[in-house]
Amino acid sequence: MRATILLLLAAAAPCPLATAQSQPANVLLIVADDMGTDGVGCYGNPSAPPTPVLDQLAGRGVRFSCAIVNPACSPTRAAMLTGRYGFRNGTPYSVLPNMPGNLSLGPYPTETTLPQALAPTNYSTALIGKWHLGTRYGITTPNQYGWGHFAGILDSGVPDYFQWTKVVNGQALATNTYATSEIVNDAIQWIGQQTRPWVLQVAFNAPHAPFQAPPANLHTQDLTGLSPSTSPQAFYKAMVQAMDTEIGRMLGAIPAATLANTNVIFVGDNGMDPALASGPINPERVKGSLYDRGSRVPLLVAGPAVVGANRVCPSIVSGVDLFATVLDLCAAPPPATVSTQPLDGVTLRPLLQGSAAAVRDHAYIDMLYSSSGGGYAIRNERYELLRIQANQPERMEFYDLQSDPYETNNLLRGTMSATVRAVFDRFFAQLEAIRPDGYCESIGAGCAGSAGVPRMRSQTSPTVGENFFFHIDNVPAQSALSIAVFGFSNIANQGVPLPFSLGQVGMPGCNLLVSTDVFLAVGYQNFGVIPIPAFASYNGLRFYLQGFSLDPGINAIGASASSALYCVIGS
Repeated sequence: MRATILLLLAAAAPCPLATAQSQPANVLLIVADDMGTDGVGCYGNPSAPPTPVLDQLAGRGVRFSCAIVNPACSPTRAAMLTGRYGFRNGTPYSVLPNMPGNLSLGPYPTETTLPQALAPTNYSTALIGKWHLGTRYGITTPNQYGWGHFAGILDSGVPDYFQWTKVVNGQALATNTYATSEIVNDAIQWIGQQTRPWVLQVAFNAPHAPFQAPPANLHTQDLTGLSPSTSPQAFYKAMVQAMDTEIGRMLGAIPAATLANTNVIFVGDNGMDPALASGPINPERVKGSLYDRGSRVPLLVAGPAVVGANRVCPSIVSGVDLFATVLDLCAAPPPATVSTQPLDGVTLRPLLQGSAAAVRDHAYIDMLYSSSGGGYAIRNERYELLRIQANQPERMEFYDLQSDPYETNNLLRGTMSATVRAVFDRFFAQLEAIRPDGYCESIGAGCAGSAGVPRMRSQTSPTVGENFFFHIDNVPAQSALSIAVFGFSNIANQGVPLPFSLGQVGMPGCNLLVSTDVFLAVGYQNFGVIPIPAFASYNGLRFYLQGFSLDPGINAIGASASSALYCVIGS
């Protein structure tokens, strides 16, 4: 069967101009769940499961080697749905039913979604498979966001691939068909009913946990005597192979002429599950993290829009680009709201046609509420700059992925060459343009007091016209007074180089980390506040904060010093 499917795929590689002139091309967007580049054979991982169908897809089209998405399901899906970054579209986190307030609702209702942007055209649209973008409108939410047809799973996944609840256009029903197969069944049925050009997103749950053995006819992995709890890799491989087999069945069921006029896009929604990390791969730097293995995914495109075959594109592209790309492939104009809600994605058509070497010079990533390090990052093909905010201390990290693929050597801890410094400065400026909402990070270290090492941290982002709140942690309960030193430098204080050792004044092991331009009283329970005037000229202003607390008996002065904050005021 696989050989037949591969022959069908090979035969379905027509002259692009001929199909483009006959009728508008269809778009089939296939999304895999929790699948990095390690899971597809054509990306060169020797331990990857067999993926002959995906490998053949790459062979007749373009394989992107630096495709970057957000490191979790919902943020990536929302970016593809809206063409806008997560902090703009309202979904920079994985949506969970029990999240408070609006955090469980998904993208803002003001967003223009992909099917809504296609509504003025002659295209039929459907989403089959995983939604995971909230239940703002209850069980009909995907349809309310514009999808003409929806059949699949509303939440993050299925508790059991063989027993799960499927929602079809607002009606729920129980099914015991293997989820990957059922999604393909529904896709084949819907495609067969279409009389107009169509855009179909097929969003698999696989190979997302729970790791389970697929039907035996869909894979060749030997799972005898193995348990998913102790051998998750084996079951993951079987699930990937089963998905590949079922993708082949889906493509093989599409009439040859229709498939020849269909642009097929395959992409992962984030990197590997931490349970699968082994060897030098840090399980805290995969799915859910801002690091490379959390966001680099397979992206394969084949069809009439692609010029040439078996091409590898090394240029960086972003998941947010798929919105603009699909619209372009369908000759649909950008949404009318683009003037007030700018799109962050760009079309990949020049890369598909081979008419340009690159369409962007960086990719932006965001992910909040992550135990692996929430925040945001910017990167190109070689370097990545991270701003980690959810995990303390707040900090920036900067890596050269070419020489340090596992991101263990933070370049900010050493001396950077002029060339590397120029990349850092460019990334910093680009982040300030993308995220002008204020930023703080921890710098330096405090000295031990009776309640531990004090730490200065931000409570809010410093923003023009708002109060900026900060806190000093690990201050003894009996401390009668804490102050914050506000300065504009961490290089020198009144001509004296920083850091300056306070051991000279009776505080051994402590350092002054910032210039002493202003002294601020810290209030109740070691919270402080700085009112930031509503002056546009303050946008981008940089400042530093360090805390000092009375700690009787800890040293000759009876005081301890905290780490410091470096902050940039946003708009």
